[in-house]
Amino acid sequence: MIMKRIVAELDDLPVNEVAIFRHTVYIDGPAAGLASTVNTGGCMAPVQALGRLHERGTAELARLLFSEHLLERAIGMAAVNAVVNHPDRVRNTATGNAFDYILGQGRGKNIAVLGHFPKVDSLRESGIFKNFWVFELNPQGADLGPESYAEILPQADFVLLTATTLINHTFTEVLSLCPNSFNVLVGPSTPLHPLLFDYGIDCLAGSVVTDRLCARQYLAQGASFRHTPGLQQVTWFKPSSQA
Repeated sequence: MIMKRIVAELDDLPVNEVAIFRHTVYIDGPAAGLASTVNTGGCMAPVQALGRLHERGTAELARLLFSEHLLERAIGMAAVNAVVNHPDRVRNTATGNAFDYILGQGRGKNIAVLGHFPKVDSLRESGIFKNFWVFELNPQGADLGPESYAEILPQADFVLLTATTLINHTFTEVLSLCPNSFNVLVGPSTPLHPLLFDYGIDCLAGSVVTDRLCARQYLAQGASFRHTPGLQQVTWFKPSSQA
C-alpha cells in the first residue's frame, strides 16, 4: 500500500497539538496537518491515548492510519500531512482548484467524482460534459454508490477521488478501476507527496496551511474547509501528465 511506504519514510518530528474538530483533525507540527473526519462518526471505542496524543511524534501518530478505528486513521493522515504538506516543500507547485481544471479540460468528456464536493451539483447540471457521475458512500439524489464503481469508473476520462479513500482504505481498489483515466486526488486530506504519482495519480489537489492561527480558529469553531481562511489550494501535476 502506498501509504505504508510514505509513513515508513516519514520524519519523526515533535508535534505541539492534536485537535479534533467538527470537520477536521488538526495537528500542529512542522506544518499544520489536516484531515477530514467525514464518515468517521459512529466510532464506538475512544481514540487511544486521549489527552496524550500531542506527546507522540509525527511518525508514531502517522501509523494510526492503519488502525481499525476510523477516527484514528484520520489522525494518522493529519500527522502525515503535518510533515509533507509544508509550504516550503510545495513552493514551486501551482496554486489553483482541481474543479476549475476539469471545467477547462473535461468538456465533452466523461467525468467521475468520488465524494460529493460543494461544486459537483452545479457542474453536473451544467450540461458541458458527456457524463458527470458522482459517487458517495451514502448516496443521495442522483449520486451513485460504491456498487457502481466497477461498471462506471472504467468509462471515465477524468476521475477525481477524495483523499478520504486513503483513510477508509478504498484507494487501491478505486485506482485499479481507473487505468486509462486522468486521476486527481483531491481534498484537504491529500498528502502532497510525489510517491503518489507512481501509483496512478496524475494530479494532487490539496491544501497547505499558510496562517495557522487563523485557520485553527475557524476550524475550532466548526468551519468546513471551504469556509476556512489561511489555507492555500495546491495543484501539483505529475511531470508530463498534464492533460
